[in-house]
Amino acid sequence: MARHPAEHFVAFLCTSLEDAQDRNVNSTLRLYGIAPIARSELSRIRQDTVVPEGYKAWDPQDALSKKWLKAKAIYSLVHPDETTREMKTEILESPALREKVDTLLIGRVSPSEAAFRLQKQGYSLSPSAIEEYRHYFWNTEDMGLSDWVAYFQSDADPDDGSGRTQGRRSPLKSSLLGGPDLAKYKVGIAQELDGKKILAELQQELYFTFREIKTLPVSEKKVVMLSAVTRSLARLDERISSSDQALQDTLKRFEKFKVITDTTRPPSLAQLAPQGTISSRSKTEIQISREK
Repeated sequence: MARHPAEHFVAFLCTSLEDAQDRNVNSTLRLYGIAPIARSELSRIRQDTVVPEGYKAWDPQDALSKKWLKAKAIYSLVHPDETTREMKTEILESPALREKVDTLLIGRVSPSEAAFRLQKQGYSLSPSAIEEYRHYFWNTEDMGLSDWVAYFQSDADPDDGSGRTQGRRSPLKSSLLGGPDLAKYKVGIAQELDGKKILAELQQELYFTFREIKTLPVSEKKVVMLSAVTRSLARLDERISSSDQALQDTLKRFEKFKVITDTTRPPSLAQLAPQGTISSRSKTEIQISREK
């Protein structure tokens, strides 16, 4: 059974909609730019959110209702706070920013770093608002690769999908598989690159490609592929070795520097303050203390 990134929002809909039938829940999801949820998954959530007797949803002072809403992790949608309002106005109502947040979160960039990086691009957004959005609408913590594949297919459905992610499936999938650095690149965040690290990663990638090719049956194509990978590995090894040698040459230059010790004696306190000091000590008192 495929998971859905907006399960907490679906749980909220099941308890708040006047008529929480499947079609009404999925219709609301589409309005929020979210793909519909499978009937089996919706049934599971609906069974898990049966309200207790005496439930008073809109009474923030009711202890029973408050405890139940927090247990189901939907309290802040029923009783919005400043973070929830920021999430709605800054993310849900801003398609361009929402796309960036989607990409960063699916690439496993933390809400705190995402907020910091986006602030550098001119967006005023708190980490708590991004965390709120992830919790209700884009829960990357509970989604696996197969879950995302099913979700993107569902969202692209011409009849039932919202279509919001249809044109962005490529960057979203790349960020999902490529991780934080690729996700930041996809949203236009500048990063400092370490050339030596890049070469090391390429070397590792080529090595495991070599291992994969070895498992193929013997053929002319296999020989050609092995030759190409071997040549690439050899060139990379030369580049890495030359980089290490350059570093060693630089360090050797530093070995030639010597620290010269200054043997001159610093001036005495009497020389620095011949008339006394700010502590009201006279010159005679200073002289006596020196003799002791």
